[in-house]
Amino acid sequence: EMAPMGLKRNISLKFLNQTPEHHSVTFDASLFRLAVKQVLANAIGFSNDGAVVDIAVYPTGESTVLEVKDYGGGIKDEDKEYIFDPFFSTRAHGTGMGLAIVERVVHEHMGRIEVESEFGKGTTVRIILP
Repeated sequence: EMAPMGLKRNISLKFLNQTPEHHSVTFDASLFRLAVKQVLANAIGFSNDGAVVDIAVYPTGESTVLEVKDYGGGIKDEDKEYIFDPFFSTRAHGTGMGLAIVERVVHEHMGRIEVESEFGKGTTVRIILP
């Protein structure tokens, strides 16, 4: 679903699955798809043309992590505390609902979300599910 958005700007998605063959996680497929789509849309949207977005899935103890890393502009320090607030956006036409929805979906699945970002160097979003 994200291919047209990335292809238009020559952005590559690199996927690495590090989960064991018989590893499973229970989640609502439509809600989780919505959350992942939003995280990928942000990563693609904030990436420079021709960039790579890294996506990885891996186990950590009792959890499974979906990690999306972009190498775009990153998040300014003064904006970091607001990224999950509804209606907060740094884009001219953004609604500010993206990460607010992602956070809600992740919490509904008893998970957590972590965001690491360095302004000018990119952002990593981790969705951690039990």
